[in-house]
Amino acid sequence: MKTDVLIPALCLVAKLTDQVNNPIGSLTFETCFLNRHSFQLTGFYDNLPGHERSLQIIPEYKFFFSKKQAYTGFYGGAYFKYITNKITYQKPGPILECGNGLTFPIVEPPFNPVDYEHGFGEGIIFGFQKYFFKHLVFDFVIGAGYSQINLSKRNYESPSDAVFNGRAALNLGYKF
Repeated sequence: MKTDVLIPALCLVAKLTDQVNNPIGSLTFETCFLNRHSFQLTGFYDNLPGHERSLQIIPEYKFFFSKKQAYTGFYGGAYFKYITNKITYQKPGPILECGNGLTFPIVEPPFNPVDYEHGFGEGIIFGFQKYFFKHLVFDFVIGAGYSQINLSKRNYESPSDAVFNGRAALNLGYKF
């Protein structure tokens, strides 16, 4: 079992510098087989209070390059990603102020305060994993790929978004 410490550390720095409170976290379960292969499943949660909630489920396959020690050293592999976002909007005000005392009423389109996005992604990963004291695990992973986000509900019409996505984590954990 592992958890990412990289992104929460970056969020802490953002909180200290920008006063942004963005709860974020992950939990990863890994199972190893045939001395050089592993499968891991990560749940990733991001919450921008008052605006967006995101959940990602990320299954990954790893192949370890070293034949000397099982599940240790450099590895390569692939990941898939399921993404779901809930985005909440605040209703715009009824008046637009343009300076010099000029104001104009805002004509509001039909307002939908909540949008949902769902998507899938895939990519390749490379990383390094090391065990200390037989049970503590350090795992650094980086990857790049592509994701397709399908917009379920929008305040405006928009096609699906196809975007570059990445994968980066500095996981610390315990092997049972």
